[in-house]
Order: sequence, then C-alpha cells, then structure tokens
Amino acid sequence: IEVRELDLLRVTGKETPIRVYEVLAPSGELSDQEEDFRDRFEEGLEAYRSQQWTRARQVFSDLLGIRPDDGPSNLYQQRVEERAGESLPSSWKGVHEMSVGK
Repeated sequence: IEVRELDLLRVTGKETPIRVYEVLAPSGELSDQEEDFRDRFEEGLEAYRSQQWTRARQVFSDLLGIRPDDGPSNLYQQRVEERAGESLPSSWKGVHEMSVGK
C-alpha cells in the first residue's frame, strides 16, 4: 500500500513513540501529483523534526496552496508556529506527547 507518515506519537505512560500513517492507495496507484504531494509532505516533516522552522513553514505553506483543506499540513503549519518561538533541546525529534483527557 501507499502511505503518508502523519505523526510520531507518545502516549502517557509509554516510553516508545509510535508512527501513525495515512493509507493513500494500493501500491503503485498514486498519481504523479499525489506522489509529489506526499514526498513534499515528508520533506516538510523532516524539516519540522530537525527544527528547520523556516524550511518547514515554507513546505507546509506550499502544500496548503495546493490543497488548502489538507488537515495534516494545517496541523504542522500550526505546530511550526508554536515551536518556532520555543527553545528546544537538540535531542528533540518531533515526537508529539499525547495525554488522555478525563
């Protein structure tokens, strides 16, 4: 199958984060445009995880110009804006901490 990695999540009480994927299509059935979009998203995700805020901001902005309703691109654009002003350790790898609400 063709997938797009969406996030790296760690839930409360667990040490190891899990990768979350979106299923896009059966293997080999992505159009050239869909494949390019996925590849650009992965580029933005890598920039985000390596704290390259300007690059991540540009990639997600470009993707939203193509698909304004792409939820994952919107989410990462918001996260970039939040994280860009923070002082994060160099060991930070973009793991999103999830907590269970009551």
